[in-house]
Amino acid sequence: MDSTAIQASVAQLRALAASAQGSTTTTPGSESAAAFGEVLQNALSSVNAQQQAAGAQTAAYLRGDPEVSLAQAMITAEQASLSFEAVSQTRNKLLSAYRDIMNMPL
Repeated sequence: MDSTAIQASVAQLRALAASAQGSTTTTPGSESAAAFGEVLQNALSSVNAQQQAAGAQTAAYLRGDPEVSLAQAMITAEQASLSFEAVSQTRNKLLSAYRDIMNMPL
């Protein structure tokens, strides 16, 4: 790896660190970083909505609501559980990748 590639990598890491701290420096890749943040936020919002819906259906079933069957409540709860597991695994992979990058020698 030549020094130009190393300097580019260091510049990208500094830009990411600045954006993580809330700094408003603009870099060529900042548009994609914002898009990634939005995608992540949307995914978390979706999982949260699924978990709230599952909780509401479970509560409705426990109250004896005739509109909600046990099968519907269980399916909704399982979907919310699978969504949460997927987000959790994604988070673990992102943290692992971050640690690998931070431990790379320059």
